[in-house]
Amino acid sequence: MTDVETASVYVWNGTWSSPNYTLNIYQDESGISGVYVPMNLLEYDSGYLEGNLSSDEKTYGSSIQDKFPASISSI
Repeated sequence: MTDVETASVYVWNGTWSSPNYTLNIYQDESGISGVYVPMNLLEYDSGYLEGNLSSDEKTYGSSIQDKFPASISSI
């Protein structure tokens, strides 16, 4: 698969940012996994996430460690 094909199939792949965290997510046919790193290492913890997506692939829910919310959604 080309990068463009992979991006259209696995929409969660890549780097995602919020005011408090940067998430590096890898998606494949079995689900997603990745790491999140806080912008402020003294205030927040980093951690690892892995799990499955909903059938419409818009919502993730499973095991997220530390202080990150238990589910996230794509736009």
